[in-house]
Amino acid sequence: MDRYSSYAELSFNEAEGVTYRIRAIPRGSNVVIAAPHGGEIEPGTSQIAEAIAGNCLSLYCFEGLIRGRNHRDLHITSTKFDEPRGCDLVQTAELVVGIHGRRDHDSPDAIWLGGRDDELKAKISNALTSLELQVASSGHHLLGMSPDNICNRGRRRAGIQFEFPASVRDSLMRNSVALSQFGSLMRKTINGHLRGL
Repeated sequence: MDRYSSYAELSFNEAEGVTYRIRAIPRGSNVVIAAPHGGEIEPGTSQIAEAIAGNCLSLYCFEGLIRGRNHRDLHITSTKFDEPRGCDLVQTAELVVGIHGRRDHDSPDAIWLGGRDDELKAKISNALTSLELQVASSGHHLLGMSPDNICNRGRRRAGIQFEFPASVRDSLMRNSVALSQFGSLMRKTINGHLRGL
């Protein structure tokens, strides 16, 4: 169970700039790349979000700042995530891409995809396969289909959710070239999808 059920509760008990920070960077884009459990909450997700956003897509990161702290202390589940700056940025976007981390469990090499945009999900799956990364778009329990999920709260009400296992996040963090290539391909795939709508 998460320690806090809302941002109001979290902010009452935690100190911004001490235990957590918020980065909301609008770039005039119709896409927001969001890591609502960034920093030390789900390590590596902020860096992956930054790589995908590059210098052109809007970026949102809610980040834990204390290494080794229980990730549930600052984790607000995606369907209840209500931090105002993030919500404002997301609601103005055409498309939201959520970046999350998960435990390896029995599929340590597979990136799980979710969200309500099935067409983009298929395009991203093909792009990941071209990088020789494993991907699962079904058959897992983090499908991100709720309309309340932060990835589905853009204007189209259909976004994408990535769930990166710890082993894949660790691998990308160790290889800046691979992280850059990954981010560039995902950005190209997302932008190409929106141009085709």
